[in-house]
Amino acid sequence: MRHASHGTGCSSLRVAAASLLVALACAGCDPIFEIDGAFFPAWLVCMVLAVGPLLLVRWAMRKWAVEEHARPVPLTYVSVYVASVLLLWLGIYRT
Repeated sequence: MRHASHGTGCSSLRVAAASLLVALACAGCDPIFEIDGAFFPAWLVCMVLAVGPLLLVRWAMRKWAVEEHARPVPLTYVSVYVASVLLLWLGIYRT
Protein backbone atom coordinates (compact mmCIF):
# COMPACT_ATOMS: atom_id res chain seq x y z
CA MET A 1 0.00 0.00 0.00
CA ARG A 2 1.47 3.35 -1.01
CA HIS A 3 0.85 6.52 0.91
CA ALA A 4 0.45 9.63 -1.15
CA SER A 5 1.89 12.41 0.96
CA HIS A 6 2.04 14.94 -1.84
CA GLY A 7 -1.41 16.54 -1.48
CA THR A 8 -2.24 15.95 2.19
CA GLY A 9 -0.32 18.93 3.55
CA CYS A 10 -1.89 21.30 1.06
CA SER A 11 -5.43 20.07 1.67
CA SER A 12 -5.08 20.26 5.46
CA LEU A 13 -3.75 23.80 5.09
CA ARG A 14 -6.76 24.70 2.97
CA VAL A 15 -9.15 23.21 5.52
CA ALA A 16 -7.43 25.12 8.33
CA ALA A 17 -7.56 28.39 6.37
CA ALA A 18 -11.24 27.88 5.52
CA SER A 19 -12.05 27.08 9.15
CA LEU A 20 -10.27 30.22 10.30
CA LEU A 21 -12.17 32.36 7.79
CA VAL A 22 -15.50 30.90 8.90
CA ALA A 23 -14.65 31.47 12.57
CA LEU A 24 -13.67 35.07 11.90
CA ALA A 25 -16.80 35.69 9.85
CA CYS A 26 -19.04 34.32 12.63
CA ALA A 27 -17.29 36.20 15.43
CA GLY A 28 -19.53 39.24 15.00
CA CYS A 29 -22.76 37.22 14.91
CA ASP A 30 -23.01 36.54 18.63
CA PRO A 31 -25.33 38.92 20.51
CA ILE A 32 -23.68 40.32 23.61
CA PHE A 33 -25.50 42.07 26.44
CA GLU A 34 -24.49 43.91 29.57
CA ILE A 35 -25.25 42.86 33.16
CA ASP A 36 -24.00 45.30 35.81
CA GLY A 37 -21.19 46.54 33.59
CA ALA A 38 -19.98 43.10 32.49
CA PHE A 39 -20.57 41.90 28.96
CA PHE A 40 -21.85 38.36 28.48
CA PRO A 41 -22.45 36.40 25.30
CA ALA A 42 -26.05 35.35 24.79
CA TRP A 43 -25.22 31.66 24.48
CA LEU A 44 -24.01 31.71 28.08
CA VAL A 45 -27.47 32.76 29.24
CA CYS A 46 -28.99 29.95 27.17
CA MET A 47 -26.64 27.46 28.82
CA VAL A 48 -27.73 28.60 32.28
CA LEU A 49 -31.44 28.62 31.39
CA ALA A 50 -31.24 25.13 29.84
CA VAL A 51 -30.70 23.58 33.26
CA GLY A 52 -34.42 24.08 33.97
CA PRO A 53 -35.71 21.99 31.04
CA LEU A 54 -33.03 19.39 31.76
CA LEU A 55 -34.24 18.99 35.35
CA LEU A 56 -37.85 18.85 34.15
CA VAL A 57 -37.04 16.08 31.64
CA ARG A 58 -35.05 14.19 34.29
CA TRP A 59 -37.96 14.42 36.71
CA ALA A 60 -40.42 13.21 34.05
CA MET A 61 -38.17 10.32 32.99
CA ARG A 62 -37.84 9.14 36.58
CA LYS A 63 -41.55 9.62 37.34
CA TRP A 64 -42.64 7.51 34.38
CA ALA A 65 -39.75 4.99 34.77
CA VAL A 66 -38.33 5.72 31.33
CA GLU A 67 -34.80 6.45 32.56
CA GLU A 68 -33.89 2.76 32.78
CA HIS A 69 -34.65 2.33 29.05
CA ALA A 70 -32.66 5.37 27.93
CA ARG A 71 -29.20 3.87 27.67
CA PRO A 72 -26.56 5.28 27.97
CA VAL A 73 -28.10 7.63 30.51
CA PRO A 74 -25.30 10.28 30.56
CA LEU A 75 -25.49 10.60 26.78
CA THR A 76 -29.26 10.97 26.99
CA TYR A 77 -29.04 13.82 29.48
CA VAL A 78 -26.24 15.58 27.59
CA SER A 79 -28.34 15.37 24.43
CA VAL A 80 -31.38 16.80 26.22
CA TYR A 81 -29.23 19.61 27.61
CA VAL A 82 -27.72 20.49 24.22
CA ALA A 83 -31.13 20.39 22.57
CA SER A 84 -32.50 22.69 25.28
CA VAL A 85 -29.63 25.16 24.81
CA LEU A 86 -30.14 25.26 21.05
CA LEU A 87 -33.92 25.58 21.27
CA LEU A 88 -33.61 28.40 23.79
CA TRP A 89 -31.11 30.13 21.51
CA LEU A 90 -33.51 29.87 18.59
CA GLY A 91 -36.51 30.93 20.65
CA ILE A 92 -34.95 33.90 22.42
CA TYR A 93 -32.34 35.32 20.02
CA ARG A 94 -33.93 34.58 16.67
CA THR A 95 -33.78 37.68 14.49
